Amino acid sequence: MIPDNSATLGLPGRAGNGTTVDGRHPPAAWRITRRGNRADLARIASTKICNDEEWLTVARYIRHAANKLGPELPLCLPGEPQQCGRPTQQHVIAWSAHLKALSHHLIEPATPSEARGAHAAGPMYQRRLAELRTLSALTRSPQ
Repeated sequence: MIPDNSATLGLPGRAGNGTTVDGRHPPAAWRITRRGNRADLARIASTKICNDEEWLTVARYIRHAANKLGPELPLCLPGEPQQCGRPTQQHVIAWSAHLKALSHHLIEPATPSEARGAHAAGPMYQRRLAELRTLSALTRSPQ
């Protein structure tokens, strides 16, 4: 059993799935596995983030996803053991770029040919990005 170091992190003690909160096992509130949290992430992604608490939530989502795919990112957000002093918004930007690079790195060996890899990393990516931007614009506009 992993020791409960939640007091050091200033977080709730248990993640809801039996693991402790240690930065690598985010609490249930940060997970994208439950329907409500997906809606929260979609809301955050489609609205302008304007406070540190929202940036912190997004940074934790991105770190969690990136840690599942590649080398672990440090526990350096404000209030964490290795706090680096950078604002949470800067973490979101840097870690999003890291996640994008991880994704591209996964595409390369997964495709059967260089042409398909180029298509996935190019036109397919651009099409999906355009869809996300359209979705965000529709969600942001008053109805």
